[in-house]
Amino acid sequence: MKQRKRWVWINPVAAQMSDPDVLARELARTGFIRVTAREDHAAAIRQFYRKMVTDLRLGGKCAGDIRCPAAVQMVRRLFPDAPIIFPDTDPILIRTAAELAGRLAAEGQEIEELQIVTPCQALCALGEKKAFPRTRFLTWKAFQQENDLQVPQKRLLASPVPLDFFRGCAEKVVSLEPWEKIEKWFQNGAVSGTDLAELLYCPGGCIGGDGI
Repeated sequence: MKQRKRWVWINPVAAQMSDPDVLARELARTGFIRVTAREDHAAAIRQFYRKMVTDLRLGGKCAGDIRCPAAVQMVRRLFPDAPIIFPDTDPILIRTAAELAGRLAAEGQEIEELQIVTPCQALCALGEKKAFPRTRFLTWKAFQQENDLQVPQKRLLASPVPLDFFRGCAEKVVSLEPWEKIEKWFQNGAVSGTDLAELLYCPGGCIGGDGI
């Protein structure tokens, strides 16, 4: 019986912590086809925030980066009255998953499923709520364990998805990590007068995620 194909998209953080040759060999051994996005979702989200900041400027509120669900949840829980607006849009990882899930559906029945590998449990939870057809969200650790991948992990000194992603998108952009600095910033009321706040919960950004 012909084995049905499986697709996988791997978050850049997890990908760069792995030897590319070893990763490619292990994916081939376990029957995965690695796929990438065709659309530039990073450029799209930057443009989204440029427009959002322009629309909000007269309102005196700050646009909040939704890239890190853990940071968003913390701010909403601890500072519900802060003058910050987290837009009803999806982060780059979810936008990528939506594009790939659509391509999977167009491929017919030859593809068994799409696995989206993330750096943290919070992104997995957000992705699973979307319920894309034949799509699963797993942390890098869970993906390796479930598929018995033998891919040694390298230590990165800096995240390949660093702060300052929104540099140039607004006049006053504040970039903060980890959660202690975010909490102190809100406690000090510094959000007032800020156009755009980029917030990452974990130390070092996504390289400190609980799924890495």
